[in-house]
Order: sequence, then C-alpha cells, then structure tokens
Amino acid sequence: MEPRIRTSFLVFATVGLLLLIEIAEALGDIPYSSEVPGAETPSGSTQPPLWKKIGPVYWSLLQKSPFVTKSLTAGIIAGIGDGLSQLFEYSVFRSLDKFQFRRFLSVAAESAFFSGPLMHIVYDYLEELFPIDTVEGQQKWINSAIQTFLDIAVMNFIWVLSMIVFTAIMEGKMHRISLEMRTEYIPAVKVAWISSIVFAPVQLVSFKSLPVELRVMAMNIQDVVWNASVSYMAHRSRKDKPKIN
Repeated sequence: MEPRIRTSFLVFATVGLLLLIEIAEALGDIPYSSEVPGAETPSGSTQPPLWKKIGPVYWSLLQKSPFVTKSLTAGIIAGIGDGLSQLFEYSVFRSLDKFQFRRFLSVAAESAFFSGPLMHIVYDYLEELFPIDTVEGQQKWINSAIQTFLDIAVMNFIWVLSMIVFTAIMEGKMHRISLEMRTEYIPAVKVAWISSIVFAPVQLVSFKSLPVELRVMAMNIQDVVWNASVSYMAHRSRKDKPKIN
C-alpha cells in the first residue's frame, strides 16, 4: 500500500474518530432544556435524558444546521467504513495491491450527498407515521420496532442501489452499472440485511431511546460495519484494467 495514500486515510479516519471521542467525552456538558421535544425528565428525576448529554459542539451544529451536520457525519463515518474494508481486503484477502483513494472518496461522498440526507428525510417521515418521541410505554417499543423493521427490510434496497450506482459514476465505471446490478445487487442486499439484522437490537434501542434528531448519527456509527461490508460487495468485481494506447 502506498505510504502517502495510507497516511491520508489514517489522518481522515483519525479526525473522524476524534470527533466521535469529543462527543463521548463531553457527556454532561450541555445544560438541560425542556424546550426540545422529548426532553422531559421522568417524574422526580433531576438528571436530563442520556441523549441530552451529547457533545456541546455537535449538538449546537445539529440544532443550527441539522441537514448539513447529519450529512457530513454520514460522509465521515462511511469513509472510515470503506477505509477499514480496503485495509481488510489488502491484509486478509490480498485482493488489493494499493489503497484506492478514489473509491474511498466516492463512498464518503455517496453518504454525504445522498444516503445521509435521505436518512434525515426518511427518519423524520417515519417519526410522523409511527411516532416514538411523543408516546410512552409499550407503544414506544412497538413504534420503534416498526421503524427498525422498515429501515432494514425496505431501505436497504435503496442504500445498496445508491452505493453501487453513485460510486460507479464517481469512479468512472458507469459502464459497469448494468452488469453489477445483475450480478452484485442482490448479493449485496443480502449482506446488508445480515449486517442490519445482527445490529437490529442496537438499532431498536437507539430508536426507542434517542430523539429523531440523533438517530441518523446513531445509525452512522452502527453502520461502520455495514458500510465496510456493502462497499466490499459493491467493489469486489471492479478491477482496474491496463490502458491501451
């Protein structure tokens, strides 16, 4: 693997991870406010909900520019997922002889400009259809389960489709889209389902415990494995061919 490219990825991944660490280490730094939906504490409790203990910088950005913040978060974490996938392919499968920086950027861009924004829209819409933040008790679990099921069963078709088409276009391999849709799409969807089902309990609890504003970030973090798996499936048949002058 080329040292310069490897260093570029490590710097990118480190910045992304530091952002997540900053959020985790800033627990409790945000003052409690009941003006945000879902912020009410249980009766007799003096502690704010767990989701209100998020890093102050990220929460501020999320309130000011939710669409942009969620999109950039999705792009950073997706890039980390593809980077891990490429490192795995290089060290275990020996299917890569160098780090594919263009592929890395295309996966990050796909999440930043398509999947991330779409998750923002879809999760808001699901919250309108099956509200979680405004209900209590058993209904909260039921609606969380419905949203989780729809995200896994339905949206994986769209996420995988976008990954294949968007990255093929950005990597200059648009001519391969038809072939990959015939040969790689369904296998990639199955891998996406497996990854999603494995983490379904985590997603269920996240949807039940977090307000809709934070579910995209929660899923982005969870989807590091998903992105690595689907990126591998989407790219495994793409081989660089020598140019003929």
